[in-house]
Amino acid sequence: MSYFSDETFQNLTQLPESGEYENCTFDSCDFQESDFSQFQFIDCVFESCNLSNGKMKGTGLQGCSFHSCKLLGIHWEEAKEFGIRLQFDDCKLNHSSFFQMKLPRTLFRHCDLSDVDFTGSELKESSFAGSRMLNVQFGDCNLEKCDFRSAMDYRLFPDKNRIKGAKFSKDGLEGLLTAFGIIVE
Repeated sequence: MSYFSDETFQNLTQLPESGEYENCTFDSCDFQESDFSQFQFIDCVFESCNLSNGKMKGTGLQGCSFHSCKLLGIHWEEAKEFGIRLQFDDCKLNHSSFFQMKLPRTLFRHCDLSDVDFTGSELKESSFAGSRMLNVQFGDCNLEKCDFRSAMDYRLFPDKNRIKGAKFSKDGLEGLLTAFGIIVE
């Protein structure tokens, strides 16, 4: 297996060689529908990349951050669970799945999370600051101490999730009460 460290990869349209990438930056790469199954990413940054519909089965993602990336339809739960830490800033994650993942303290800042599945996930102390969350599925999730204060369009069932200490804005209360058939005007 090849090893790459402290390298920058720009404008690639095909995956580089499979192997381990540590402290690497991927800038403006288009890896749509690529298979990352033999890859290990440690402390890597993805900037303005397209990984939509990428295959993540067995992919290592430790300390990876994604900025202004298109990440549609990815099944993140297929990645290696060991050591997974992710951060998303200004990304499009529509139609993706984080089913039953352990992602405490994960940042989803200014992201489009429409139609994302978080069912059964551990998201304690995560932040959804400024994110659009239309049709997001939360069920049997640990959302304790999560920050939803500037999140938009979410619908959350408080009786089907753990939300102790979660933060909501007054404007966001509708997303909590709609589940009970309560109309807020």
